[in-house]
Amino acid sequence: MRVVLLGPPGVGKGTQAKRICESCGLCSLSTGEMLRQAVAAGTPLGKIAGEYMSCGRLVPDDVIIGVVRERLCAETLDGGFLLDGFPRTVKQAEALDAMCESHERPITHVIAFEAEESVLLQRISGRAAIEGRTDDDIEVAKQRLRVYEEATAPLIDYYEKQGKLHRIPAGGTISEVFESVREVLES
Repeated sequence: MRVVLLGPPGVGKGTQAKRICESCGLCSLSTGEMLRQAVAAGTPLGKIAGEYMSCGRLVPDDVIIGVVRERLCAETLDGGFLLDGFPRTVKQAEALDAMCESHERPITHVIAFEAEESVLLQRISGRAAIEGRTDDDIEVAKQRLRVYEEATAPLIDYYEKQGKLHRIPAGGTISEVFESVREVLES
């Protein structure tokens, strides 16, 4: 099973990713974690990514795609994987599909978590208070939601056309949302 999680900031992707991986025995692949590891290891792509990350700029698609490609080639992924934070653009999705097909590991499920903006902003502001995340300031959060709509939301159409998309309402409790995910993955 190879799963992609989509959804706006605050929708609960990270929380559900942990539960899905534990339940299904999948390897969790976080783009942010992969980038940080590449930077720490001093790989050629990591050095490029580090230059962007240290200035707070978005890492270009080609660099992110390269880092993900390196990780997807690892033999440890034969049991399946879950991608959280990638792809974020249609260009990245097309590259992911090409990578997966070349290794005969096509994406099997794309789960799109959905929630009302008011719910997302409430969760994000609560997370900021608890975790002290600077990217969870309410104005920054609104900007992140706009960026998601512009750049990432087109992925919904992309995967819907492939017949891989499963929309999951994410306004409920963690357990309720996970139960919906489990039903999709078991069908």
